[in-house]
Amino acid sequence: MLEETANFDAPLPPSRPSSYADRSPFSRDPTHKKAAPSAMSTESLHAKPSRDAGGASIQLVLAVPTLMLCLLFVVQAAVWWHATHVAQSAATRAVDTARVDGGTAAAGEATGRDTVTALGDTVLRDPSVDVERTATETRAEVRGVAMTVIPGVRWRVRATAVAPTERFTLPGALPRAVGR
Repeated sequence: MLEETANFDAPLPPSRPSSYADRSPFSRDPTHKKAAPSAMSTESLHAKPSRDAGGASIQLVLAVPTLMLCLLFVVQAAVWWHATHVAQSAATRAVDTARVDGGTAAAGEATGRDTVTALGDTVLRDPSVDVERTATETRAEVRGVAMTVIPGVRWRVRATAVAPTERFTLPGALPRAVGR
């Protein structure tokens, strides 16, 4: 068996250009001279920092919280939007319950509260349901506050539904007021 030994101190083979050995940090050319550590200049070690030194850190410290706050505002807006939909659904169901013949404002309010509880009482905080029923129209209003994602931010939610009050009339007769 033939054993070969590698000689790393030998000069580069002639097939490579000599300029390659001069540029390569891994040069095996014994004539290549390296600077001694004591001959290095200490000016580069003790140079004054440039005006941009630490600029990336400052930008990061300012940019990341700003981006996070923007992201939280997007989430807060989505929660508010969902709470608005919950309130609108509760107002619609409340007015539908109260407007029928024989319906009452109290029944509409109870239906509205039940709807808020079923759909999202954690998203819509402190809900209040008010129903007003007259001879010609029924109005339901649901108010509350959207769940807070960002501390200190309280976005109010308000939804209103209005519908005509159902009543029986005779053909060609003028509608009469309820309660007379």
